[in-house]
Amino acid sequence: MACLVALWTGCSSGETDAGDAGGTGPSCDLASAHIDIPLDHGIAFDDAGDPESFVVATSGGPIRVLFTPWGTHTEPHTGSPGLEAKTNWQGFLVRRDERSELAGDGDGVCEVSEVCGVDEETVRARRPFYVAPDDGFEVEEVMLEAVSEPGHYWGTRNQWRIEADLCGYHYTFGHVGWIVEDLREAMIAAGAPDPDTYDGPLRANLLSEPVPLAAAARFAIPQIVGTADPAHPGFVVGDPWAQMEVPTYDHRIVEPIYRRLPAETQDALRQILWREMADPESRMYSGWESFAWLWKAEADLWLFEGADVEDYGSLLSHLGAWFENRPAGEPCVGVDPLCDQSLSIWPILEAGPIYDPTLYDSPDVSFLILKSQRGGSWFRGEVLSPTTTLGMEGTLFVKWRLETYITEIERYQKISFVLDPEARLLKLHFGAEDESRTVVESMADPAIPTSMPCDGVTVACMTHDWAGSEVRLPGY
Repeated sequence: MACLVALWTGCSSGETDAGDAGGTGPSCDLASAHIDIPLDHGIAFDDAGDPESFVVATSGGPIRVLFTPWGTHTEPHTGSPGLEAKTNWQGFLVRRDERSELAGDGDGVCEVSEVCGVDEETVRARRPFYVAPDDGFEVEEVMLEAVSEPGHYWGTRNQWRIEADLCGYHYTFGHVGWIVEDLREAMIAAGAPDPDTYDGPLRANLLSEPVPLAAAARFAIPQIVGTADPAHPGFVVGDPWAQMEVPTYDHRIVEPIYRRLPAETQDALRQILWREMADPESRMYSGWESFAWLWKAEADLWLFEGADVEDYGSLLSHLGAWFENRPAGEPCVGVDPLCDQSLSIWPILEAGPIYDPTLYDSPDVSFLILKSQRGGSWFRGEVLSPTTTLGMEGTLFVKWRLETYITEIERYQKISFVLDPEARLLKLHFGAEDESRTVVESMADPAIPTSMPCDGVTVACMTHDWAGSEVRLPGY
């Protein structure tokens, strides 16, 4: 695929030694591999020469792609509160003013209360393709994860997952709608089923051995969010966008791919992100202003160096995400208030132009917190103390502010903790909640004596292990 020199920054030259083909080959060196965003991408600049948007080439012209910081904990950055160890790219296929009014007042202008959409040919032409960043890119798994009911995604009901390596650097592609061109041909040549006609079991790897692809090979198209409505044939109803979710790994530690990019590209993307957050008409943030204290706390390209389930050196390790450690197979009993809880804690990023200290109880507040119960509500709040370091044990004084993005609240609670790296365990004792700050402040810190067991009622014990488990807790 051609690189547009004036605009594009993400194309690979493809110039490598013949011996470099194949991610497991002896000459495949991660240090010399071109690790990059796996899209034909670039940066668009405004008239003043400032980075304006992240764009991806398609046969129907470049599309604007919104992205969120890596490692975030709350919406609209993530659909998985508490642990977001992947990149999220939303590729909007048209500008808002390109959509057609399908049902409304007939003035030809799309308004909020009207049914609008985009013609299918435009959607088809503007779908982005995943491309191999460099020679040595090997696809290890092609798996049909789900066949969805009609309605949410356009063009195909299939949801594929692809696992691929580039010299030991690992990519996972979720929400793939189509297996295309170079990968499909290579699969068929290797004796694998044709993904266009595959109707076999779900979650089975179609490959018997890895399939190598050359730099810039096109191998997949993400799912397209949009609805085909019989009442409006030939159109995709809504504001169609490509759903791109790609975790990346270095030695199986999940890390932000952004840190692998050239410094100037990182800086441009960071400025684009800040620009989007400050835009009152942003497609992503405009509807979330009342929760700005949450998402403005995580305003950078990436917030952590990586997510490692083996790291128990800090309360903030593994993105600060913890899950109750119940014996395998043990069910919740009755109304156990600490049944299969999760807890996340993360720092407020004070650097950059988006941070606003007036959003918090005081400028000293340095951490936010989230807790949940299986099948119950998510609660979000501020850590009023401590305000600097968290240590390996202590007590968090918390102001809860929000319940499940529905109810704004003001309740206070103390949570004592002890982190034991050798036991790979975080032990928590939740104190009583009260709407009075002074009442909770006057309470003694909840005690965690060594002899107090993790009974799931008085004391909860948590680990990172849920994130690395094949069995997810119900409700998460």
